[in-house]
Amino acid sequence: MIVFVISIFAFFTGLYYAILFLVVKFVQSFRKANFNANKKMKHAILISSVIVALLTSYFFLFTSPSTNFRTAYVENNGQSFKVTVKCKRSIMVHDPVSIFLRKTYQDSEQFIIPHSEGIFKGHELLNNNRYNKSLGELIIKDKHLKIDLYIDYNNVNLSDPSIWNGNYELVWR
Repeated sequence: MIVFVISIFAFFTGLYYAILFLVVKFVQSFRKANFNANKKMKHAILISSVIVALLTSYFFLFTSPSTNFRTAYVENNGQSFKVTVKCKRSIMVHDPVSIFLRKTYQDSEQFIIPHSEGIFKGHELLNNNRYNKSLGELIIKDKHLKIDLYIDYNNVNLSDPSIWNGNYELVWR
């Protein structure tokens, strides 16, 4: 991973250095005096290139367009209730170009709960999309939903926080 980050940073630094150098050379070509890229000019271009490359690398490698929508939907499902939460997720990148496209898709999760308000433990939730048990709780109070669930891997003593954890506003359908 570190090699990938360094190579992306080096690529951006070289690209920005070349662009800035050519822009400076182009602007200087309109001046009467001959263009002479002295050491100070080259250092300024290099420092500018490194700063811009750092910002660009940080943006593409360490930020994500993924987000959970802050609205959850509740609907009556016969003798139980169905809570639906939605989000925007990044596609998995498998090539160097896809990381720069930052494409997303919409995903959702549904939880089946026995009544419309209260505290529901993870093992009480009915969910057909999950292969492992849930730990933690789902809390519905007034028009607010708080999800604090962890995925329990049966054979290993590990639990990971759910990607759906957070606070939501409830809307009845």
